[in-house]
Amino acid sequence: MRRPECPARATPLAWHCLSTVGEDWRRMADAFASLPRDPYYVEGLRFRTLNRLSATRTAADVSIRPEPSRPFLQRPEDNPELGGLARTYASAPVVTPGSRVVREVVAHCIAHITPGREPITVRFNLHLVRYQPLPERPCHASPRKLHRDGNRAIGIYLVARSNLHGGATRVANERREETHHFVLDRPGEGFVLDDRSAYHMVETMTAVDPNVPSYRDVLIVDALPGD
Repeated sequence: MRRPECPARATPLAWHCLSTVGEDWRRMADAFASLPRDPYYVEGLRFRTLNRLSATRTAADVSIRPEPSRPFLQRPEDNPELGGLARTYASAPVVTPGSRVVREVVAHCIAHITPGREPITVRFNLHLVRYQPLPERPCHASPRKLHRDGNRAIGIYLVARSNLHGGATRVANERREETHHFVLDRPGEGFVLDDRSAYHMVETMTAVDPNVPSYRDVLIVDALPGD
């Protein structure tokens, strides 16, 4: 199974490892324990929040601003399971423009999709998601097949993983030929992927020891379509 390494290496994906020291990281990691349950996933336990942001990069800095909450909507061709459904999620108080973790993931994503262009403004969705399989019930990402999300790019960063089997990421080219197959298993480990030129999915997750809590906590950033 091919897996990412930090620091970044030359591949079609942009690998990145977040700094996992400091108060901002601790607050972000702690927030997953109190995420609200995802009401649109009825087969198991999944917890989720959604914050909307915009970021402007100049030669000197990246400035981030919160945007008003609105329903999360995907096209049916991008998400056959939940596409066309306007989903409403609570925002996470820990996701703020001043958070070092938020600034790092947004800056890395905007640099990947718009290298050398400034000033440039990009709108983002930032999701906190906990996948929590039970001994008798696996947990899934949505959709459960190779897909695109209809974004310019997506970034996925592991925050925590415990007592879990599965959850591997698969990436394929435009002909749906697999190019990467790996597991994020170190806190802070992640990548940014061009959602317009690749397909991707996360495999089913199951609990290993039925007597120990099982979960996978990830921070997902969507760079939304724009000019």
